[in-house]
Amino acid sequence: MIKILMLLTLAVPEFTTAQMKQLYQDGEREMVVHDYLFNDYINRHAVKLRSHGISSGKRVLASVLIAKPKLKSNGEFDIALSEGTMKIIHLFRAIEVRGRNLEHLSALCIPGTTSSINLEASIKTPILYRFKIPDITAAVETSTRLQFKCKGKVVIDEIHLVASTKGIREEFDQLPFINLGHDKAVVPVQLNFDPSKSLSINGHKQLDRFKWFRYYGKPNDLSELREGRAVVLALIEGLSTYQILDADARFNTRVFLDPEGVEVGVTIGAAGRYDLQLTTLSDNVVHHFIGRTLKQAEPKGGETVTLDPQLNGFALFNLNGGKSNAYFGALQISRQERQL
Repeated sequence: MIKILMLLTLAVPEFTTAQMKQLYQDGEREMVVHDYLFNDYINRHAVKLRSHGISSGKRVLASVLIAKPKLKSNGEFDIALSEGTMKIIHLFRAIEVRGRNLEHLSALCIPGTTSSINLEASIKTPILYRFKIPDITAAVETSTRLQFKCKGKVVIDEIHLVASTKGIREEFDQLPFINLGHDKAVVPVQLNFDPSKSLSINGHKQLDRFKWFRYYGKPNDLSELREGRAVVLALIEGLSTYQILDADARFNTRVFLDPEGVEVGVTIGAAGRYDLQLTTLSDNVVHHFIGRTLKQAEPKGGETVTLDPQLNGFALFNLNGGKSNAYFGALQISRQERQL
């Protein structure tokens, strides 16, 4: 394995108009962000690369050094982020803080315009803390700083963005966002299979979920589903991730559908805001969506709509004509005795 620390300039292939047309809007946005990462952002930062494959000669981006403050401090303090960091941060898995006496570090958050996101630490040592990068919401996507809170004096030498174990490839992966066979006719086929047997290809009996369970299909019109509802957490045919329908017509959580199910928590705030928490049950990972906006009711005949929509109920249902039922163990609604 080869590790290189350097300022990197890469030649990333230009995407043609034909290629762009094959992608849906999510894919077009991600392609632009990926291009910005490799053609602009990393040219201004020290990066670490590693080889991808034994003999492919290709490399993947493993981490990026985003700050080197050499800071000694106590209490609460901010560290500035370089231009464009929040634009590309969701491509990485974690924020890694390196230094000394980090056991005194009590919290790290990304402050936003209306709310902040507290980051969860997955590794805690006196010389290294690693925080999971959450799903970035509109409230913090323009943030220019990280906010630290400490119970004692800490020394922060470096801050890195760390990719997943697979790294970030130089070539943009269109597969999750492309309409496969968009230029082909739809042909009906019949499949016969034996459920008592399992297929093994060169000893492999399972598919890589990250690679094969990400088919992107364009959903149908969702206006009816949003009608009269302040917020909807939807599982939409053709999409492999949970979708949120609220003030946004459709927000992709980028949380893949979990075969074991998902636990949902909603905290209603003031001025039509709410926080959503999804816990995928197969791995018990918590995903936070902070400071989202409830969909307001449409005004009628000169009426005005307040910033605090009235919530009249909760529903769990599917839209398949009643062919299957939905079961849930418990529903708890509580009012916290504090100012939201």
